[in-house]
Amino acid sequence: MIAEQKLTSILEQFSITGVTAIAPIASGIINNTYRVTTPDGQFILQRLGAIFTAATAVDSMRVAEHLVSQQLPTPIYQMTPAGVPYVIDEESRVWRVMSAIEGETFDTMPDASYAREAGRVLATFHQAMKDFDPAGLNSPLRLHQTANILAAYRERLPAILAFAESDAERACYESIPALLESYMIDPSLDVTVVHGDPKISNVMFKDGKAICMIDLDTCMRHSSLVDIGDALRSWCMRSAEDAMDATFSLDVFREAIRGYVSVRPLPHTLQEAIAKSGVMITLELAARFANDIVDDSYFGWNNAKFASRRNHNRVRVQTLVAYAHDTITHLTEMQNILSDESLVQQ
Repeated sequence: MIAEQKLTSILEQFSITGVTAIAPIASGIINNTYRVTTPDGQFILQRLGAIFTAATAVDSMRVAEHLVSQQLPTPIYQMTPAGVPYVIDEESRVWRVMSAIEGETFDTMPDASYAREAGRVLATFHQAMKDFDPAGLNSPLRLHQTANILAAYRERLPAILAFAESDAERACYESIPALLESYMIDPSLDVTVVHGDPKISNVMFKDGKAICMIDLDTCMRHSSLVDIGDALRSWCMRSAEDAMDATFSLDVFREAIRGYVSVRPLPHTLQEAIAKSGVMITLELAARFANDIVDDSYFGWNNAKFASRRNHNRVRVQTLVAYAHDTITHLTEMQNILSDESLVQQ
């Protein structure tokens, strides 16, 4: 828990005073986020995760400015008197403040109609970013480097296995390398500037309509399929990623694809890769959670539900591997949707 006095002090460094309320926003497992109410309106205050640097704050501001230039709703970054969009505290952690977008976010997809809206707004983001120069992104953090994640996982597997408490858990960890390798997609397909983390909680909605993508910290040049795959991983999951009984929703997949291609048609040649991309990203995330079983430092965790970060990560890994297997059982149906309903550009 961060003291309110510190939060107020950080806000003052952005020339935000007269604060009447500061409320934590629980969603997210990396950043600490707060909604701030003042007589001048509402703001979002964030302490970025330890993996992020000042360059991250600058990069995300540049992306936001570009989206504004495209007439898209986007949080506006607040500047300090020094003319930078961040404050660095005594622990070397980076803070930023943005205007609050009126709306709501969800940790799981409410229903298939929301998936269509989410698909539309993700495609709108991709279209808007096609003219953005990625050379302006200076943060060294790059997500979805799947081959590197897999290599690191293989090296750490013996250490990960040491935390397994059953034969089933051990088998789960041992299955990830071969399974992930078999669902890898070509990262050179349909390269553009991607969001990097389009989980459902990073889509802002209002009255059932998707407004915009938020949390622009991980934008980078990559295949659009890592965004589509990450979106499908998150959006199509019928429960939380630590629920152990997560299953894949084909209805959400159908509507998400319909929404996406209504803005940004995808070539027929990507059909197989689109269907596989969700499996790849699901297993990539499972590998990342498994690596953090050893590191015990990266991901946030629910201390009301689990005794430790490691225990939470162990459950996350097993849930995601089971979810990947369930997704695989729907691959043929997914490909049929992509082809039979003419949802992609022929």
